[in-house]
Amino acid sequence: MGGARMRELGVQSWRLAVVAQVLGVAACVMVLVWCIHFRGGLAFVATNKSLIFNV
Repeated sequence: MGGARMRELGVQSWRLAVVAQVLGVAACVMVLVWCIHFRGGLAFVATNKSLIFNV
């Protein structure tokens, strides 16, 4: 049902997949820049608890 609707709109599924991947990578890059630049870095073990990255 969704596939037929997408074909009616003229949107191909691979294009949506590429857009989703690009947006996901962009979000990851922005979070990494925010953590490193604006928060002062990342750490797994540190005396400054705000630097610890919770994996």
